[in-house]
Amino acid sequence: MPRWLRWSLRSIAMLSAGVRFHWIVFRNTADLLAQDSKNDLATWRRLRSYLYDYPGPMRLIARGMVAYLRPGFHPWQHDDRALAARALASLTPPLIAPLPR
Repeated sequence: MPRWLRWSLRSIAMLSAGVRFHWIVFRNTADLLAQDSKNDLATWRRLRSYLYDYPGPMRLIARGMVAYLRPGFHPWQHDDRALAARALASLTPPLIAPLPR
């Protein structure tokens, strides 16, 4: 498959996943705010400010998505071995002494 086609498919998949992710986050947020009777414009403004103003979590996610869309991007270009090691360590169950028989 030519490079431009691989990049196009990868970009379309990331963009569609990003749109879907935002849709689901905001749909579920609207549902939760409605349950709390706080689904008003003022609450949405504060939420938008939290999510997208510096250094908001959605802004950080968008930065990673833009990097992914760059032609020639490969995850190995970013050394994230320390992050992976911390994630794996958090998933490892603590050592527990065996129960006596």
